[in-house]
Amino acid sequence: MHKILSACLLIGLAASATAAEQTLFNVNGAPVTRAMLQHMAKDMIKPGVEPNEQIQQILISELANRILLSQAAVTDGLDQRPEHRAGLEVERISYLANAVLQEQMRKFKPSDADLQALYKEKHSQPRQEFKARHILLKEKEQAQKLIKELDAGADFAELAKQHSTGPTGAKGGDLGWFSAETMVKPFADALGGMDKGSYSKQPVQTPFGWHLILLEDSRELPAKPLDQVKDELTNQLRQQALKDYMLQLRAKAVIEQAKP
Repeated sequence: MHKILSACLLIGLAASATAAEQTLFNVNGAPVTRAMLQHMAKDMIKPGVEPNEQIQQILISELANRILLSQAAVTDGLDQRPEHRAGLEVERISYLANAVLQEQMRKFKPSDADLQALYKEKHSQPRQEFKARHILLKEKEQAQKLIKELDAGADFAELAKQHSTGPTGAKGGDLGWFSAETMVKPFADALGGMDKGSYSKQPVQTPFGWHLILLEDSRELPAKPLDQVKDELTNQLRQQALKDYMLQLRAKAVIEQAKP
């Protein structure tokens, strides 16, 4: 069976819409189309891997096995159990929800005006970067104690190696160069009020714990040209368009509690 199928089967998984509906073989009378195998391939084959004959045969065998198992489930009446019917409906809903989102993403084309406006908002100004170290601690009291040690002349990097619970502790708390946008807001706000060479005189609280920060240096970089950030901006506009699409659907929907 498999050798016969390999001769007629996946002569290119990327077939036309008409060819996708072609029935390639049947399992106990249930038709298996090229589109079904294309869908299976998306789940089982990594992007960029060309499906050779061996991979194609694995796809055929796996799909046939799943069809046989599903037919056995129907024979046993499992498809009529409430929990399985609910599961099937949720799977259908999830699949179609993802399909419509993918379609909206495919159709989305940002206008030049929208790109320019977002570029002006996000990237048109020179960028400031910081070079800093930090010590991450669990307790505020310990942070206050280390500030006193720094005031007495202790070395920041050595204190970080000894006390920091963060992943940079072994490197003396070195964070390298970064922009404020990559940090949580309390951390970024603290940096904005510091001078080069200074350390935070009060512990800075973030969701990760309590921080002591040493600002070693800062620099200003020229704004990136639009072409360099166009893909990033397009993705941001696309995500906003999807949110707007969802809000439109919600605004038109009737969602109400079922009557007892």
